[in-house]
Amino acid sequence: MTRLVALRLDSGDVVARTLVVETNAAVKERGDEKLATKYRGLSDEPHTEPRLVRSAHFAFLTDVSDREAKIILDKLERMAGLLEKYFGRGPAGVVEGFIVQDLAVFPPGTLAEPEGVAKIRERAGLCFNARLGNQRKATLYSCADHGVIQHECTHGFCHMTFGSTGPTWLAEGVAELGNYWQEGEAAVDIEPVVMAYLRQARPKRGLLEIAVPGRTPPGTWQDYAWRWALCHMLAFNPNYADRFKPLAIGLMEERSGVSFESVYGPVAKQVSFEYDQFLRRVGNGYRADLTAWQWKAAGGRRRPPSRARPPPTAGCSSAAPTTGRNCPTTTARSRSSCAAPPRTVAENDTAGRATLFARPAAVFLRLAADRSIGRGVTSSPSCSGRGGRRGRPCRCPSRRRHRPHRPEPAPRRTSSP
Repeated sequence: MTRLVALRLDSGDVVARTLVVETNAAVKERGDEKLATKYRGLSDEPHTEPRLVRSAHFAFLTDVSDREAKIILDKLERMAGLLEKYFGRGPAGVVEGFIVQDLAVFPPGTLAEPEGVAKIRERAGLCFNARLGNQRKATLYSCADHGVIQHECTHGFCHMTFGSTGPTWLAEGVAELGNYWQEGEAAVDIEPVVMAYLRQARPKRGLLEIAVPGRTPPGTWQDYAWRWALCHMLAFNPNYADRFKPLAIGLMEERSGVSFESVYGPVAKQVSFEYDQFLRRVGNGYRADLTAWQWKAAGGRRRPPSRARPPPTAGCSSAAPTTGRNCPTTTARSRSSCAAPPRTVAENDTAGRATLFARPAAVFLRLAADRSIGRGVTSSPSCSGRGGRRGRPCRCPSRRRHRPHRPEPAPRRTSSP
């Protein structure tokens, strides 16, 4: 329903004062929009001095507004819940730290890590992880950007849960997963700038350039994008998802003998092929779980991507003897035959009518052949050329009409005068 209230001006013009459009279709709110609506009654004014805000898994000293603090904590708890559900394990303590909107608000000496303060000045963040025996500690230094906070808090979650964050490619890739994951959503949904970079970058980075063992420099946001792409494909593609979680846990727990090569080495060609396909087709809304490559061929065998053949035409039967037309996918060494492709409804209808109207003609030709002498029709090599009884035409498999067999006429008896 639409409702319009208009006003007429002194000049005679009519302008709209209010316009109300009501619809029965429900509009699905995103997570951030739901939180903004949920806490719309809180103040948006930043605080003039830092205070402590906390939740079940996080505690920060911050100067952001009350509304902003509630939204940040809710998003972090949702992220922690998704990570805990995925890995099947939760952190052994609370991630602490500082979320800073204005450095001037914090008294001197409050922020003890110069490197963390430098990251805040760059509008970035850093999570300091420490471990002594079974004691673990994670301390966040971050600006007020939600994406930066979630990324760094994922590092803190993994450290508090497993004792480390693993090699750099995994640490940064999982941190980006934690930043972008949405509850109940398997589709890709990342920043448009990052997606545009992944789609337009040439050349694309390969697996060996990304999955580098050990700790390496974190790099730029472009490096984070490639690591996210690899981790997302491995985590959501059903061909590799069952191996990714044990691999990630083993690397973060620093187990000996666990590496990317040892886990995905047997299917290295398949992983490389599908990763290339993922980078070629990915976009926001893309579902890696619905676009997995079907590697299992008939008989349970796997075809490597280097020898993958185009799908055969309908009716192709590689086990049948070589009769009829050859399959277009065959080679000189291996040949298979194809039956005729299945007919459509229209083709079946046309063929049926043609057969119906052809029957009288076939009957007429057979009757004519019974009453006539063959006219030079040659026989098939598989046929003797002799007809059936009473001069009927031969019915050999070649479906050719042969000279009918006619018995020699008996000599006539003449009577003497």
